[in-house]
Amino acid sequence: MKLRGGYNVPLAGRPGGSVDVLPDPDALHLPLTSRRFKFSRVRVSDGQAVRPGEILAVDPDHYEVPLLAPRAGQVTVTKTALILRDISDEQEEPYKGD
Repeated sequence: MKLRGGYNVPLAGRPGGSVDVLPDPDALHLPLTSRRFKFSRVRVSDGQAVRPGEILAVDPDHYEVPLLAPRAGQVTVTKTALILRDISDEQEEPYKGD
């Protein structure tokens, strides 16, 4: 097997003993298209509140593969992406379907 590409990143020193936790972003941008998938069937409406794991959109050309909500929040629908705002820090009950 021959592998091509990749990066050779020179790192100096040793890793630190602790990990810095970054703050949550103001919004998560979830694109509707990628190299493989095109989530053309959006299943949420603009302004709808969603829970973690809820189906936001599906790709009908790839066996209805779902785009799931990674966090709880409120959805803004655009032509190219779903924007998840008002991200909750509280633990919420995951979405288990209807």
